[in-house]
Amino acid sequence: MSNSSSNPTESSAKPRVKNQPVSLNLSCPECFYAKYPASGFCTNRDCAQSERSSRAMTGDEILRQFELPTLFHGRRWGTWTLDTERLCLVYDASQEERGDGSGRTAGVPLYVGYFGKYEVDLETIRHSAGMLDWIFQIRKKSWATRAVTKDLLNALDSIFHPQENLCSGHSHKTIKDPKAFLRSRFETVGVAA
Repeated sequence: MSNSSSNPTESSAKPRVKNQPVSLNLSCPECFYAKYPASGFCTNRDCAQSERSSRAMTGDEILRQFELPTLFHGRRWGTWTLDTERLCLVYDASQEERGDGSGRTAGVPLYVGYFGKYEVDLETIRHSAGMLDWIFQIRKKSWATRAVTKDLLNALDSIFHPQENLCSGHSHKTIKDPKAFLRSRFETVGVAA
C-alpha cells in the first residue's frame, strides 16, 4: 500500500521547526539577545537597547514589563544560538536544513538546525559540575573573548536557571532526565500561565 504523504523526498515536505516566530521581531538588532515581550527592551543589560524605566513602577508592572522571553529555536545570546531540535547551544551558527529532502542526513525527518564552529551539548548537563566543565572548557578556547563567555553564561542561566535547578542553597542537585527537563523549559519559560 502506497502513501504519498510518507514519501520523504516529496517536495511538499516542510521542515520541522517548533517555536520559531519568524515574523515577530523578538531579537535585539544591536546584540541579538531576545527582547522582553511586553516592553521590547533587550534582555542584555550591557546593550543600549536595554533601557529601564526611570519612573516608579508597581510590582505587577515590573513583572509584566520584564516577563522572561521564550526559549525558542534560534534564540540568540550574542554569538550563541539555541538549537531546540538538537538540544545544543551553537557558537557562531548559521541556519541550515537537514534530513530527507535536503540532500543530507537520509532517513531523518526534514528539520531546520543551527550549525557552527562549536557546540555545547545541553543534554550532558545534569548537575553544576557538568555546567562548570563546559564553561571552563570554552573559556580556554582562543576565540572565547569576555563577550563570548558572558553570552554563554547568560544563555546557560536562561536555559537552566541553575540557581534553582542545579545548586540552590549550596546543595548539589541532579537533573535526572536532561532531555525531558530541557523540553519542559522550552515549553514553559516565558509562557504566561
